[in-house]
Amino acid sequence: MEKKNYILGVIGALLGGIIATIPWILMYIYGNMMFSALAIIIGWCALKGYKLLKGPDTKYLPIIITSVSIISVSLATLIIIPLALLYKEGFEASFSNLQLLYQSNEFLGGILKDFVISVAFTILGISGIIKNLKSQYN
Repeated sequence: MEKKNYILGVIGALLGGIIATIPWILMYIYGNMMFSALAIIIGWCALKGYKLLKGPDTKYLPIIITSVSIISVSLATLIIIPLALLYKEGFEASFSNLQLLYQSNEFLGGILKDFVISVAFTILGISGIIKNLKSQYN
């Protein structure tokens, strides 16, 4: 019998969630649009990563998947996308330049709007997954 491990499961979920943000980030950077429907797959990939690394089936799984999905969207929207935009525009993709970028009210307003929409679509996307998971434990 294989031992299931929360820590490995969460690591798998994080990896799955981050990998799932790649198409969405690329569409944002190179398609010049936020295709939030792609955020829907983040929860599904987080769940697959969790199970792939043998995370235990537990009543806490919906909380884990929700948390990891929101963390993945947050990292992608608030850090990775701005750094990629800096690089695309010919600037050094550094945290000091990221801080300067966030000092722009126009940029800050736009990225926060995109963040709220992305989190909403992610929650919408994981709601079906969470509903199925919760039904397993009721």
